[in-house]
Amino acid sequence: MDGERFKQEAEKIEQSLSALRVAERNAMIPFMNGDFTQWDLYLASSSEYAMRLIDGFISLLESRNLVCVAQLLRAQVGVCLRTFALFAAEDQDDFLKQVFQGVPVNKLKDFSGEKMSDGRLQDLLEKSDPKVKDVYKVTSGFVHFSTDILPSMGVPGEGYEVEFNFGAEPNESNNASLVECGKAFCHYVDLHLQMLHKVIASDEWYVDRFRIDSDGPTDEASKSEKV
Repeated sequence: MDGERFKQEAEKIEQSLSALRVAERNAMIPFMNGDFTQWDLYLASSSEYAMRLIDGFISLLESRNLVCVAQLLRAQVGVCLRTFALFAAEDQDDFLKQVFQGVPVNKLKDFSGEKMSDGRLQDLLEKSDPKVKDVYKVTSGFVHFSTDILPSMGVPGEGYEVEFNFGAEPNESNNASLVECGKAFCHYVDLHLQMLHKVIASDEWYVDRFRIDSDGPTDEASKSEKV
């Protein structure tokens, strides 16, 4: 993929991400209406995280920083997994209580009684997103230093020679991978939005939420509704 084609594809991805960012912000409105609950704060914080990732992703895509683009894609997959964990939890209210007490999600159990490690959440999410394991595996290779970066360093030289690019302008061989990451990133932001909309549209899920304790004065009636 040459530079001009990459520029065109990157512009399309940036437009999609800008629209998805607006959708993420709008999806927060039902969760941030002043009646803060565990549901509200957990889901709104996941949306805030996704929006900040979008901001960073657009900038890094423009600079063609494949290493960081891949890491942000991995982070967005993580947002989906942690949001999905709320749906998969054995007890949603207890899940939220434990999370806000600082208990890691991978220490909590799903509806089958298994701990919700990233691997377990991928197994469950794979039913609706068949590529999640592959994306998670490939992008995880960029989170910590590994030799996965080697292919992006190679620059064809004369004849059969291969030169190496150390910190110089990214070579065009990365363009296709960057576009692929961009499209996948859009997909996982959209998947996160689908999860948010499931909660918004479901009275059964949304009405029965627990309230968050307030530091301010409360009457006896409101105290009985709080955890």
